[in-house]
Amino acid sequence: MNEKYDINYRSIILRLLRNILVYTLIIHIVVAVFCYFKGWRNIYLYGNSLIWGGVIVLVLGLAGTVGVRPSGQIGVSNPTPTTQYLKQKDSDMIGSYRFLILSSVAGILTILSGSLIQTL
Repeated sequence: MNEKYDINYRSIILRLLRNILVYTLIIHIVVAVFCYFKGWRNIYLYGNSLIWGGVIVLVLGLAGTVGVRPSGQIGVSNPTPTTQYLKQKDSDMIGSYRFLILSSVAGILTILSGSLIQTL
């Protein structure tokens, strides 16, 4: 196989897992700061806030895919697209779906951790 097109799946998966961990930690920190300033010092309220924070992240992830059309869909506004246009469109679509995956997994992990904290 041509080395130019070899894909290092291990590095892609590790980068994805690292990004998910970073996003989840950022969500936890933002929720903790929000709870601190609201005066919510109860662990149950922190868990509840994590659940709502996870839901908000899921909604933002879904909103990030609005308006992204798959390549080749009927109704494209440019009937004879250039190669550069198609590359840009595919790049935008991949970035949008990457954000959807990251926000979905980070949101679900945040919801699960909020539920776990509430059971303590």
